[in-house]
Amino acid sequence: MHRLRRVDPATATSVALAAVPILAFAVAAWSWRWTHDDGFITLRVVEQVLAGNGPVYNAGQRVEAYTSPAHLALLVVLRALLGWAVDVAWLGAVATLVAAVAGLALAAAGAGRLVRAGGATGVLVPLGLLVPVALPPMWEYATAGLETGLAVGWVGGTFFVLAGLAARGRPAAVARRRGEADADGEAPTVRLWPAALLVGLGPLVRPELAVVAMAWTVVLCRLELARGHRWWRLAAVAAAPAVTYELFRMAYFGALVPTTALAKQAGGARWGQGWYYLANTTGPYLLVVPALAVAGWLAAGRRWSLRRTFGGDDGRLLAAATVVGALVYGLYVVRVGGDYMHGRMLLPPVVALCCPVAVVALPDAGRARAVVLAAVAATGVWAVGVGLERRAPVPRDLGPTAIAAQRPFYVGLADTPHPVTVDDYQGSGLWEAGREARAAHDAGADVLVTRIASPTVDLPVRTELPDGSGTWLFTDGIGVFGLTVGIDVPVIDHHGLAHPLAARMPPLEPRVLPGHEKELPEAWALAEAGGAGPDRGSDRFLAAVARSCGDARRVLDATDSNLTLGRLWSNLWSAPALTVLTIPDDPATAAATCDGPWSVLTGVEGSGP
Repeated sequence: MHRLRRVDPATATSVALAAVPILAFAVAAWSWRWTHDDGFITLRVVEQVLAGNGPVYNAGQRVEAYTSPAHLALLVVLRALLGWAVDVAWLGAVATLVAAVAGLALAAAGAGRLVRAGGATGVLVPLGLLVPVALPPMWEYATAGLETGLAVGWVGGTFFVLAGLAARGRPAAVARRRGEADADGEAPTVRLWPAALLVGLGPLVRPELAVVAMAWTVVLCRLELARGHRWWRLAAVAAAPAVTYELFRMAYFGALVPTTALAKQAGGARWGQGWYYLANTTGPYLLVVPALAVAGWLAAGRRWSLRRTFGGDDGRLLAAATVVGALVYGLYVVRVGGDYMHGRMLLPPVVALCCPVAVVALPDAGRARAVVLAAVAATGVWAVGVGLERRAPVPRDLGPTAIAAQRPFYVGLADTPHPVTVDDYQGSGLWEAGREARAAHDAGADVLVTRIASPTVDLPVRTELPDGSGTWLFTDGIGVFGLTVGIDVPVIDHHGLAHPLAARMPPLEPRVLPGHEKELPEAWALAEAGGAGPDRGSDRFLAAVARSCGDARRVLDATDSNLTLGRLWSNLWSAPALTVLTIPDDPATAAATCDGPWSVLTGVEGSGP
């Protein structure tokens, strides 16, 4: 048996110094445990999967209403294994918090690997690590029922693995000193394909992580080339997870991107709102302070910082690739206009930016030691101040630039400090509306229940539908609503996150709240739930016509028709065109795309208007 190596005091001290802020983060995040309304959207998809309906929001309609396939898969597994004992919302909250804590710990360990690769043997002190642990949005979204915690876990965990590989490229003398050289005095080699596979999972955790994954793939290819191997094989392994899922997405959903991306105009540009979002995230927490501290440390110790911190060339390449990937990620968030959730979209790139300098070496003495202590002290004081005092700004209204911390709103809505499960929302209007629609369904009513807080919708709470239509729910908040009403009641999403036509409609003008810029007119909802109606001149009739032919029919064929081999093949080839297709929100304009007869609806031969 191998004898256990004694942990030297420097290592023990380094671990303790990193553990303190990480544990503080874990406590703070747990004290803010909750589930956002969007989290319940994914939980409804989980129930659909386990019911045998596939990864869909409404049974029989193939719409990708989730953003993170990896998060969905994790929740499905947890629900299947432990759902009999614990509510899946609690399982998800714990899992994402554990992932976030592990990601931060592994980021620190990865930075430590690079420092040790440079030959440093003393104490390591936290520097970049102090930034994400102190940010209230990190506490807010470590649970929340969203994939943010999982994204932090992937960033930190992957950086740790890559740092270990980069550290193996250090000089043999250092390897021998650390007791890790082989008989020939060279550091041992390992296979790189498992790391490439891990890197390739990034886009399945969060689509924007593809840019970080690509940057890290460059690092892996560089390591593979250094071994005299063909880099393209490793690149193919890294691309395999995303490419495989993309082919599934195209064939199953008939699109190149999630429906949520279509609804949120993820391919468009809204620079003004994006810069506002960036300022809304960085300004309240004075993030310029730790940025200047790190910059000052690098500038003052430019002759030794990079070598000591990142080891050899491979370590420096990893650090550079991580920073570049994070900056491009952040720039993309700015380009699309950010989000309405304060800080959330910028958390993964912030964590990635901090990874290379999560911990740094504390020199034994001299000017270098003073520089490190000054940077750590400044960042530490900043972190304590932010953690204790700084909070997200509250928007004055719900106008186009409204960005807010979400948890206080939902805590107030649920009237409980920790609204984690859907049952915690029993005192809210969200729960009551969902149960109302459920009761109508159980009573066998043919009715459209409408719960939308928008001046553009002028429908009563209950609209009678033709016999045999069943019960439908038309709403603008599809999380709690969708889970309380049950997966057997179809929900029509006003904002298009889970609706194939609304997601492809043009955004409102002038632009409004980020992520809520598309609205399905009531005529479309009435036509979907109850058909054309008796008035042949109404918008509802024209919406029914548009649904039966033209561009809208092409989309519905891809999402609603039976899933045969022919349909899979057709979707695969049609996905690019269906992704960029725009469906007019005006029923008359949409019906004008029809070329064939309307007889199926009217009983009278004719062509589209």
